[in-house]
Amino acid sequence: MPDVLSPLTNVLAGVLATSHHLTSSIGLTGGFAWVAALVLLVVALRIALLPLAIRSFRHAVAMSKAAPDLRRLQEQFSGKNDLERLQALANERRELLARHGASGLGLTPMLLQLPLLWSMYHLVTTLAAGRPLGLLDAGLVASASSAALLGVHVSTGLLAAPLLTTWPVLLLGVLAAAGSFAASRWGSVTRPEGLMEWLPAVSAVGVLVTTCFVPAGVVLYWALTNAWTAGQQFVLRRAIVA
Repeated sequence: MPDVLSPLTNVLAGVLATSHHLTSSIGLTGGFAWVAALVLLVVALRIALLPLAIRSFRHAVAMSKAAPDLRRLQEQFSGKNDLERLQALANERRELLARHGASGLGLTPMLLQLPLLWSMYHLVTTLAAGRPLGLLDAGLVASASSAALLGVHVSTGLLAAPLLTTWPVLLLGVLAAAGSFAASRWGSVTRPEGLMEWLPAVSAVGVLVTTCFVPAGVVLYWALTNAWTAGQQFVLRRAIVA
């Protein structure tokens, strides 16, 4: 884990600790309190990232609308490699993108989300491993480790016990895979072609297979964040593309 992201992870750990205090104060206990705390953390994180997600989606829509004009422009300057022509191509491309509302820095919002999402994943894996982190001191980590919901602990793996015991982890894995499939399908602003048509299915299968090798806490996080992403992409698709 890069040290540069440690402050982000510590902030998220503080939010999770605060969320657990809140869920405990309203009477939730054990696994219910920790699941509710994780839900609150995921919701808070995804709301914070929402402006970046909207900007990224708008850029993708603008780029899809600009694609035919970009292809014609590329054909117009095809084979013209002198410096003056390349500069003219760059200027016209910039003007064309501006007309369609696309930015030359369109990937920036998406890239800005990655450190937070990685820090969130690191936080959950650290908690599942039973290691203190930031405001999640040894007492809170012990509380999370000992808490169980439907007989499953945060560190329980799907293959660590008979399926009759770990079926909730499998169910979460199926939900996470379904969320991944829906998010990939609804996140595409154009109809995928060729191998790209298989991307949602491949993504879902990958999530389901990985579920066999990670702790239940990580699978729960995947299920929550993938469900949010799928819903977010569906709403943005209806609001922006339509």
